[in-house]
Amino acid sequence: MIIEFFGLSKTGKTIFKNQIVNTKYLVLSPESLSPFKKITLFSKYLIKHPINTFYFFYKLNTYNLSKKLKVIKMRNTYLITVLAKYEFVKNSQKKILLEEFFLQSLFMIFQKKSTKSEIKKILTSFPNSDFILLFERPRKERHKIYEKPHTSFNNPTMYPGGWIDIDYAKKWMDVMEYNYEIIKELILENYVESSLKDSTLKIPKNVKVYSKK
Repeated sequence: MIIEFFGLSKTGKTIFKNQIVNTKYLVLSPESLSPFKKITLFSKYLIKHPINTFYFFYKLNTYNLSKKLKVIKMRNTYLITVLAKYEFVKNSQKKILLEEFFLQSLFMIFQKKSTKSEIKKILTSFPNSDFILLFERPRKERHKIYEKPHTSFNNPTMYPGGWIDIDYAKKWMDVMEYNYEIIKELILENYVESSLKDSTLKIPKNVKVYSKK
């Protein structure tokens, strides 16, 4: 069973993930796989799904908010990791929680404000997770956090990508917020509000659970 996290930055995804690392669920983060393992698993996905893979990377690299090598590397590496993780978990019988997975990768793939049809075309090429945990927090609250200095590494703010270029980070956030509403609309068309029916997993109040229709 795959449970996928989705939401904008600073909505509580990582905090929730850290709270459940010692539960019966397998929590798979980008750091869970070694670089060699990622490349090996990605290669397997590429061989099995060459058309989809090339299409994903074509869309990811046809528009860039920034031409900086760091940005291009970050985006491509992210997608490689997502495809590798899918290959790793797809046949698992465990209950798996994924913080950075297919839905979240849409924020990397689309670096411009996109149409519903553009996003839907990619989304329908993705495999469906059993459950989606949709994390939300008011825009005003999120942006107060974004403006704070980063606590973990050399980043002037908490904006995603701010460590590369703060102007790029703010433009990217504007795009993500726009596309988020479309992605959410598509989720609601294909999923229904549900429950995990598991008392050991305490879902935060700002999170809604959805399962496939």
